[in-house]
Amino acid sequence: MKSILSIFLVFLAATLSAQNQTEVLNTVSENVCECLTSAEEGALESKPKVVLTNCINEGIDKNVDALIEIFGAGLLDGGPLTDFINTEITNRLSKNCDVYSKWSKPTGDAGYTKAQSAKIDELAIYACECSSQMRNAQPELSLQDILETCMQKSVMDNLSNLTNVFGEEISTDETLAYNIGIDIGNKLASECNVYLQNVAAQETEANIKTATGQIISTSKDDYVSIIVANENGEENTFYITKAFDGGVEFVDNLKTLKNDQTSITVFYIDEELYFKSEKSKRTVFRIETVDY
Repeated sequence: MKSILSIFLVFLAATLSAQNQTEVLNTVSENVCECLTSAEEGALESKPKVVLTNCINEGIDKNVDALIEIFGAGLLDGGPLTDFINTEITNRLSKNCDVYSKWSKPTGDAGYTKAQSAKIDELAIYACECSSQMRNAQPELSLQDILETCMQKSVMDNLSNLTNVFGEEISTDETLAYNIGIDIGNKLASECNVYLQNVAAQETEANIKTATGQIISTSKDDYVSIIVANENGEENTFYITKAFDGGVEFVDNLKTLKNDQTSITVFYIDEELYFKSEKSKRTVFRIETVDY
């Protein structure tokens, strides 16, 4: 059952952290559709898998730089990430490519029976409810921690039912495990408020803002933070809540930068943070990186 969890986590991490992937995958699927449309007459009927594989590879090759920029060089290694991209492409083809949909006739979501589709829905609802409860009870936890815990709980609490519906191969068939993870993930990302809110927040934060000035104060309470005053004397507080290139050196040099009145440029976004000392959340400026 571990394979379901690991593959699913790869999928949702991509969904939550790479908002530009939709545009790139749409472009790849359009290229694949063009390739299928221009295939030799009768080729799709006589050797559909070969033609489809060749066209997908061609579409990926045309967009490999953009894909690597979003998904990383691991794209070239195969495995779950490659499977995820291939699945996303075929999903788009089935909806938007006429020539593909004419010969590809799925029997249901990923070929599931009605009972299996119902079980996928049930697992997604279970994981969503678990995520919502954990988010409310422990708001300081990251979505990744919540996701991992609730996905594991969803699978393990329903293990016997999963085996009854999908058969004993659920524990050994990586392709089946991957498809289940993808479909549960799709439902969580598109239907579960916990993750929908996160995606919406990321879209709102897409444009990174900048501020230039001098550090006049630092703090290491709930989070490391700095107060920066610009040339007009206006002050803003910026928080460090995640690692960034040069971040360790920056924190180590805060005292020197402050004493030397070094001019810095802060690249930041808005983020809702939980403050243990206040037992509440508030929106602050989170540092993405710093130039000085």
